[in-house]
Amino acid sequence: WAHVRRHFIKVGNAVPALQPWSQEWVERIAELYERNDTRGAAPAADAWHAADQALRAWVQTLADTWHKELADPALPSQARKVLATVKRQWAGLTLFLDFPEIPLDNNEAERLLRTPVVGRKNYYGSGAEWSGHLAAMVWTLCATAQQNGHDPATYLTNYLTAYAANGHQPLSEADLAAFLPPAPPPQPASRPPQRLSEG
Repeated sequence: WAHVRRHFIKVGNAVPALQPWSQEWVERIAELYERNDTRGAAPAADAWHAADQALRAWVQTLADTWHKELADPALPSQARKVLATVKRQWAGLTLFLDFPEIPLDNNEAERLLRTPVVGRKNYYGSGAEWSGHLAAMVWTLCATAQQNGHDPATYLTNYLTAYAANGHQPLSEADLAAFLPPAPPPQPASRPPQRLSEG
């Protein structure tokens, strides 16, 4: 959704006549983020379900809006191009409704990638393919540890110590569990997925 938002802003900046239209869409997307945050922060099942229904209703409003605007023959081509992108990506853009653990954008993932990308440029990449794979695995482990509140250096030290104590053999599933992130809490009262219509 962050990329979609940028498309609307770009069109509004490029075509002054479309600025009000662009701003309306930016505000709609802000409302989407707010409702999604409310659902994510809901403390109890009843509150979660109410927030979930409010979020779904807003997403349906977005779908109805872009569908109606695309059907308007007077819609300027620049706006039509942006809405065509929204239509094409709609299934992916709304996946978070049935899978609340999926964020609305990949901004956090892109921020986490910045460190290895800058590092790669500074030390001219890896000297061999295997070392590139190893670096990718270590960065993945460190980022996962950090996201779950662990100091990456301590986390790796503890794991490698356990690995050495196990005779340099892979840890058993039970021993490995101590190094895995906790399972996400169950969603309140599961229900079958409800797909939205596109207008």
